[in-house]
Amino acid sequence: MVRIERELTHLVRRAQRVQLHTDGPVEPLERSAYTILGFLNDEGPMRNGALAARLYLDASTVSRHVASLQQAGLVTREADPEDGRPAGCG
Repeated sequence: MVRIERELTHLVRRAQRVQLHTDGPVEPLERSAYTILGFLNDEGPMRNGALAARLYLDASTVSRHVASLQQAGLVTREADPEDGRPAGCG
């Protein structure tokens, strides 16, 4: 029971941080998009393929959600420091 309470508290705090860091009205996030956003917040920037593998999601699902999150201003794409490709997100 303690673990469930801790995880719910963590979830609510994440949701509050997302709300506080956005300008204007925020469209509700799909569950997968919320999961991606929370994972990036916890783990830091990573390539879409690595993100898909870590979350056990299809790469096209991750790509679609990352594009939506980027359009909403919740994530940014960054060049990969190792090879310069602009495929990472964070």
